[in-house]
Order: sequence, then C-alpha cells, then structure tokens
Amino acid sequence: MRSRWESKIAWITEGNNIWKHVKPIFRPFTPPFKGLTTKDGKKITDQNEIVNVLATYYEKHFSAPQHDTLNESHQQSINIFNSLRHTPAVPLQQITYEEVLREWKKFLPKKSSDSIGTPAFILKKLPVEYLKIVTVLFNTCASNGSFCSAGKISKTICHSKDGLYPSEDRLRPISLLPNIAKWFERIIHNRILTWCHMQNIAIDEQS
Repeated sequence: MRSRWESKIAWITEGNNIWKHVKPIFRPFTPPFKGLTTKDGKKITDQNEIVNVLATYYEKHFSAPQHDTLNESHQQSINIFNSLRHTPAVPLQQITYEEVLREWKKFLPKKSSDSIGTPAFILKKLPVEYLKIVTVLFNTCASNGSFCSAGKISKTICHSKDGLYPSEDRLRPISLLPNIAKWFERIIHNRILTWCHMQNIAIDEQS
C-alpha cells in the first residue's frame, strides 16, 4: 500500500497531473459581478444605472441587422420577410399526450429557478395525471398558432468574465425562459426536425 501511495504521489507531482487528480473537487469559478467599468474608467455600482447601461447595450447588440438597401437581393428578401411577418397565425396540428409525456421525461430536475420562479425540479414532481391538463393548455396554444406572450420574455443574468467590475462587453449573459414555454418549444422543435428529415432537408452531416 505504501508503495502504491508513493508511486501515486510521484505521478501527481509530474507536470500538471495534480489537476487531473483534483478535477472532481475543484470547479470553474465565476467571479461575482458587483458593478460596471465605463470606457473612461469610472465604476458604476448603482443597480438602476447598471440595468440602464446593460439594457442599452443589449438592445443595440440584438437589434435587427442593417441590410444594403441598394442591393436588390437584400431588399427582395426583406420584402418577403415583412410580408410573411404580417400574415395571420396558422393553427398547428393538435399536440398529443405522448408528445407532452416524452418531453416531460427529458427534463432534468434542476432546482435553479426560471424567469417566473418555477424550477424544472417542481415540474418533474408533477403527478403524471396532471400532464393531461398541460396537454389541454398546449393544444389551446396550438389552436391559436401562438404561445402565451409571457412565455417569450426571458430574464437575463450576467456573469463576469473580468473581475468584480467588468465592462459591458466582458459579461457572459444567460437568458432564462419559463420552463413551461421551453416544454412547448421542444415539442414543436422535435416536429420541425422530423419534418426536415422526412423532406430530406437536413442531412445527417448537418448540425
């Protein structure tokens, strides 16, 4: 036993082997986010001011791209997009109980809260009989061709990549959506993938 320990210690001290040994214990650490640093080096700690700065930054970051108005192909694509955007919602095919059950089983029982404070852990604790009620809800949405507007609003949490006072471009944003909306989305997403494979649109090598 002593010989084994000595050989293990010798292996650990070589190169970076110690990190292979302690990997199950040590986890990557994200530093706390206490404020922002502006371009002129000023530190912002007021929460309302931080929210306003980040709202302005991400509103610009996720705004629609500016296309070349002089390019006929670009303008034609934009016109087609606008005409499709104003068409009425199309009812979807009714969602089956089996689809609801299948996607429910795929949920990981995470205890972290979503944007409305409902963790997936709670959804996994639902009695199976309640899934029929969820199926009725999803079919109502499918009949309307849309989902609840509240299910499309995400809550963004920012983690710092650069110390306690990063600049707004040195943040790692995480968007949290309601788990009930993600449940519905996964059902529709699975249908789209199935349709793409049936139509030979998505080949096996495509991501």
